[in-house]
Amino acid sequence: MESTFREYALARDQTLMYLKNPDAVTAYLAAIGHWEVFLSHAYQAYRLLARNQKILFKQGDGSILERLNLLYNWSKHAEKAIEAGQLPAEGTLAVGLTNNDLRSADSRLTYDEMAEMLEELARWSDAAQDPSTMREKILQYYERAKEDADGTGSLAGTDSGP
Repeated sequence: MESTFREYALARDQTLMYLKNPDAVTAYLAAIGHWEVFLSHAYQAYRLLARNQKILFKQGDGSILERLNLLYNWSKHAEKAIEAGQLPAEGTLAVGLTNNDLRSADSRLTYDEMAEMLEELARWSDAAQDPSTMREKILQYYERAKEDADGTGSLAGTDSGP
């Protein structure tokens, strides 16, 4: 789990270096390498923390988890994309970055969405410290968040974790 956060930080740093100097190909390639490891570790973290849930998303639902899975698979199976001629016309990598997101031929995640994933993984990881109460803590957090979104409650002044 910790490696997910570490790779995110390294990928972010390299991405910012590249965005400051778009001619810095080395920074771009380093950023892609770290983003690909981040994608792998983030997806595996979700799979680990949701052990009893075999399906994390429904195919075609467009959720963050589905898009994470698609990017992870592009990264994991880049050789198949190369062999099948499925790389983007404007690039030579299965997963690339832009000013706003990480993308493949059929998926994208914004940097904000990836930061939100880390926040969620942190909540889940914190709750997992006591497996006997993990489910209850996660449900309580999401109930409070739903109440806040509906205007029926507030997370302000409460513990933001599960």
